[in-house]
Amino acid sequence: MKRTAFVSLSEKSRWRRRTRVFFFFGTLLAATLSSVSGQSLSLGGQSFKPGGTLDFHFSVDKYFQDYAASGGNPRPETGRALLMFPEHFNPATKWPILIVTSTTDAHRTSPMDAWWYRHPANAEGWIVLATDATIKAREDSTMWRMGMLAAGLQTIRRAWPQSAQWPVAFAGISGGAKRSCILSAM
Repeated sequence: MKRTAFVSLSEKSRWRRRTRVFFFFGTLLAATLSSVSGQSLSLGGQSFKPGGTLDFHFSVDKYFQDYAASGGNPRPETGRALLMFPEHFNPATKWPILIVTSTTDAHRTSPMDAWWYRHPANAEGWIVLATDATIKAREDSTMWRMGMLAAGLQTIRRAWPQSAQWPVAFAGISGGAKRSCILSAM
């Protein structure tokens, strides 16, 4: 005996209803994600979008100027921070930060080297951070780098206090890797 598939009208209407509900919530989710990823955020007086970059100057407190000026360096009053954000970044949630430190060879700065880390770090959901002073150091020392990094992190934490609880990791190549090890222990 051959069986035929039979679907009742009530079953068809249930499937239609489920399809409409799925379509409605799928559309709502897509609209929410696109509005979150398209929103404009701000830090350091400048706006940016998730997935973008932010290059801004910040003031350096006297406390961090003292660190940077040790060893005869000039006192930096302003610093520079370069931040690269992953897609769907929202400061209300926890985000790991990859802090990039460059080597002193060939007069490299950390913001110059940060671009090497952007795509792999952002793809894994990491923020990339690189800091430097807006003036040249007499001697590009670890204390100089620490003062600039600490002042940059302080600026971020003033805007987003919850960022003090975000995990951090350090990265660098050659001398930047060595300096990253020292800075991470401080």
